[in-house]
Amino acid sequence: PSAGCAVWRAGRPNVFARLGGAMNDPRKEYVVQCIISVLNIPREEFRSNTTSNAALEKFLDDPNEKVLQAIESDQGDKAKRTVTLAIGHQNYVDGCREMHFVKMSYEPLTEENISKLVMVSCIRTSPVRSLFYNLREIFLPLLIENGGKSGAEALEGRLADCLVELDAGLNASLRRGLRKQQHFDDNDTVGILTPMDEVRFWDDLKDSAQASEAHQDRASKFAEALSPVASDLEDLKSKTFAQLIDLIETMMDALESLWSCDVTPPYPQARMVHFLKVIAGAIGRAVQAKLNSLKVWESSFSQVAKHIREGHKVCEKWNEITLDLTNVQWRVSDVRGAWEGEPYKDSFLMNLALRIQEVSQLRSQHDGILKLLSEEELQVLQVDTCFEPFMKIHAFSYNDYTVPRWREALSEYETRMQPVQSKVADRLRAELFTDRSNPAQAVRVFQRYQDLFELKNIREALTNERERLLTELGEFLDRVSHELDTFDPDNLPAGRGLSLHARQMMWIEHLRSKADLAARPLAGFLKDLPNASKTGQACRKVRQELKERRQKTFQDWQEEVLSQLDNPDNPIALEMNGRVMEFDTAQQGALRITYSERLIQLVKEARLFEQMGCNIPSKVKLAVQNGLKFYRFAVQLKQICNFYNHLDTELLPSQKLMALEEGMAFEQLFTDKKSSMKQVQWAKLDQLETFTRNVKDSAERLRAVNRRLRSGHQQVATEVVQLANISLLRQRDQWKQKLAQIQKVMDITVTACGCKDQDSNSRPWRRHWDYQIFKIMEVQYRFGLESLNEHLPEMKADLVLASKQLRLKPPLEELKTSYYKEIKSFISLPLMFKGLEGATHVYKAMPDRNQQGIAVVFQKADELFQKVQKLQDSFTSWLVIGLLPERVQEMVDEMQDPKDWDLNFRALKAKRKEMDKIADTIKIDCFTISTVVLKSIV
Repeated sequence: PSAGCAVWRAGRPNVFARLGGAMNDPRKEYVVQCIISVLNIPREEFRSNTTSNAALEKFLDDPNEKVLQAIESDQGDKAKRTVTLAIGHQNYVDGCREMHFVKMSYEPLTEENISKLVMVSCIRTSPVRSLFYNLREIFLPLLIENGGKSGAEALEGRLADCLVELDAGLNASLRRGLRKQQHFDDNDTVGILTPMDEVRFWDDLKDSAQASEAHQDRASKFAEALSPVASDLEDLKSKTFAQLIDLIETMMDALESLWSCDVTPPYPQARMVHFLKVIAGAIGRAVQAKLNSLKVWESSFSQVAKHIREGHKVCEKWNEITLDLTNVQWRVSDVRGAWEGEPYKDSFLMNLALRIQEVSQLRSQHDGILKLLSEEELQVLQVDTCFEPFMKIHAFSYNDYTVPRWREALSEYETRMQPVQSKVADRLRAELFTDRSNPAQAVRVFQRYQDLFELKNIREALTNERERLLTELGEFLDRVSHELDTFDPDNLPAGRGLSLHARQMMWIEHLRSKADLAARPLAGFLKDLPNASKTGQACRKVRQELKERRQKTFQDWQEEVLSQLDNPDNPIALEMNGRVMEFDTAQQGALRITYSERLIQLVKEARLFEQMGCNIPSKVKLAVQNGLKFYRFAVQLKQICNFYNHLDTELLPSQKLMALEEGMAFEQLFTDKKSSMKQVQWAKLDQLETFTRNVKDSAERLRAVNRRLRSGHQQVATEVVQLANISLLRQRDQWKQKLAQIQKVMDITVTACGCKDQDSNSRPWRRHWDYQIFKIMEVQYRFGLESLNEHLPEMKADLVLASKQLRLKPPLEELKTSYYKEIKSFISLPLMFKGLEGATHVYKAMPDRNQQGIAVVFQKADELFQKVQKLQDSFTSWLVIGLLPERVQEMVDEMQDPKDWDLNFRALKAKRKEMDKIADTIKIDCFTISTVVLKSIV
C-alpha cells in the first residue's frame, strides 16, 4: 500500500471496520476507495456490514465469481451512508445508487493486477438507459465510427450492423418511455434528450401496430407539424449561424402548428415545456461549439466580432420566439386551451447570451483601446499578454461551475489593464479637446467610445469631459420636450396598415426611446457627477410627459375603435350571418371577401398596444378574437380572390385552352348559382372550412397546371433559342434532333396538364412556337442562301485528256446537275418542313419571301461554273503537243542545228518543273478539281 493509503487508513479506521481485515488487504482498500469516489461518500460517513465483507472476499478470492455489486441504501441513519456489497444483481432496483466490479479473467487478483483485471462501472436510472449511453458514447465511437484495427475491422460478420441496430432500438425504447416498455407514453419525457428524439417519438407512434387508430391519427398530426424541421434538427452543430436563425424561424411555425393541432387530447403543455428546453439546449450547445472553436482571444476583434454577434443573435432569437409564443400567441387559441402559467424562459440560453454579450463587450473595449495606442505603446505596456487569464478557460462554456473561474480571469485581466487604461484616458482627453468650439463633436466621441467610458479608471480620469457630456444631454432633453410640445400629425412617420392613433403611439414610443437613451448614461457612467441629479430630474419630467401623452393617445384610439364597433354599417364589425365572399360591381365584378382590412388592422394594433402594456377593453378583445378566429380563412380566401381576379394574366394566352378544364372548374365555384359561395357564412364554421378547402384545392390544381405549362413553355423557349446557334445549311441533322427534343417537351407538357382534346387544345401553343421557329429558321435560311455555293457537299472532278480534248471527269454538265440538285434540296426545305404542326403553312411562304436571295444563289452558281470552265481552259496550252501531232513533225524537220535541239530540250525541262509546281488539287468553292491525271500525261 502507498504511504497516502497508510495515512488515510490510520486516520479513518472505522471506514474498513465492517469489511473485516481491509487494513491488511490492499485489494479491499482498492475496492472501497473506488466505491467512496464513485458514489461520492465522505469518508467519515461510509458504512458497510459483515455480509458485504463476505461478498467482497468471495469476489476477490473465488475465480468463478465475476461480478460484485455495491448499492447504497437510502434507509437508516442519514448521517451514516451504508453500502451493501453482493455477488450478482439481486439487490438492484431501478434508480438506486449503484456501482459494480467485473473480473475479466480467472487469474487470481493481486494488489498489482486488480486495476488491470477488474472493470469498474455503474448503472444510473435503469439498465436500458445505462446500456444505451455506454453503447452510444463509448462503444459505437470506438468500434464503429473511429474504425481501425481495434474498431470495425475487429468485428466479425454483422456484428457492426447489430450494434447500430441495438443503439437505434434502445433509443426508440427510451423515447417511448421507460415506465411502459411496450407502449408509448407521451407524458414520459425522460427519453427525450434531443430535438430529434421528439420527432422520432411521434414518427414511431404513428406507425406503431400497438397504438390505437385514434392515437396513430393524433401522432400523425404531430409528426406532420414537425416534418418541416425534422431534417434540420439532425445535426445542429454542423449548421452556420445564419442557418440556425433560419431554422429558428421555421421552428416557430412548426411549434405553432404543433401546439394548435386540432386533436384530443392536445399536445401537453408539460411536454412542450420539456421540448422547448431540449431545443434550447441543442441550440446552446451548437452555439457554444462554434464560438469555442474560435480563437477569440488570439484573433483580431474584426475576425471574430461577426461570429460573436451572430451567436448572441441566435440565443436572443430563440428566447424572443419562445416568449412571444408562450406569452402572446398561445395565450389565445380557438383550437385548444390557452397557455397556462408563466411564459417559458430558458435560463441556460439567457445566461449564455449574457456571457456572449460580456465577451463581446470586453473584446470591443479592448479593440477600442488598441486603436487609441501606437504599436510601440502596446509593446511597452505588454497589452498582448492581458488576455492570458482567459486562455486558460472556455469562455463560452457557461454553467454554475465555470462562473467563478470566469470572474477570476476577469479580475486578473482588469488588474493587468490598469496601466493601459490610464494611458488610454490621457489619449481620450486629448481627442476630446481637438475642437472645443463644436460640442456635438465631443458627444460623438463619447458615443464612439461608450464602451471605454464604462471602465472605472477611464471614467474617473475623464470627469471634466463627462460633465461636458452631461450638459449636452440636458440640451438634448430640451429638444425632445420641444418636439413633444410642437406635435404635428402630418409629420408622423408612415406606418403600413396602422391608423393615425397607432402611428402616433409609435411616434411617442420613438421619443420615449430617445428619453431612455438619455437616461441610460445618467444612470450609468454619469451618475456620480454633481449635476447629474438635476439633469436626471429633467429626464424624468420628459418621460412623465411622454407617459401622459401615451395614455391619452391610447384613450383616443380606444374610443375610436369602440365607436366603430357600435356602428353596424362599419365593416370593422364582422357580420357573422353575412356572405363570406361576393362580387364587387364597383371593381368590374372583382371577387372580394367581406373580411374588412380595418379588422386586420385592428388585430395588429390591438397586439401592438397590448405589447406596450395597455389594457385592451373586453369588447375590442372580442372583436379581435373573432378576427383571429377567422383570420386564417380570410388570409386564404383573400389569396384566392387575388388569384381569381388576376387569373387572366396568370395564364399565357397560347396556353389558356390547355388549362381550360381546371379553369372552368375553379371559376364555377364562384359563378354557379348553386355554388356554396352564395350560401356560406362566417357563422357557419363547418361550411366555411369546407368551402375554403374546396376553393383552395381547386386553385392549387389550377396553379399546378399553370406551373407545369409555364415550366414546359420555358423549356421550349430554351431549346428554341439554341436553334439560333445551329446552322440550317451545315447542321441540318442537329436541327432535326433539336426539333424532336422540342416536340418531346411539348408532348410531355400537354399530357401532364390532363387535356381531354390534346391536339385541339395544344394547337395555339404549338402555333405560337411555330411562328417563333419560323423567325429563327428564316434567318438561318437567309444565311444559308448567302453561303450556299461555299458550303454544299464537296464535288470532285479530274482534268483528263480524252479523244485529243481536255475534259472534266465527270463532265461539266453532270457536275451542274449535281450542283443544282443540292441547291434545290436546300431552297425547297421550307416547303416540306412541318415544324410543330401548329402552323405548317407559315414555312411554305419562306422561299417566296426570299426570292432575291435565291436569285443570288443561281447567279453565284453561274459564276462558279465560269470559274471552273476558265480553270479548264487554262490548261489547254500544256497539251499542244498532244492535240497537234502534225505540227510537232514540222518543228522536228525545221531543227537542223544541234543547238536547236539542246535549246528545246532545256525548254521542255523548264516546263516540266513549272508543271510540277501546279497543285494536285484546286479548290473552287464546293468543287475540288484534280490535276494528277493531267500532269501524268504531259
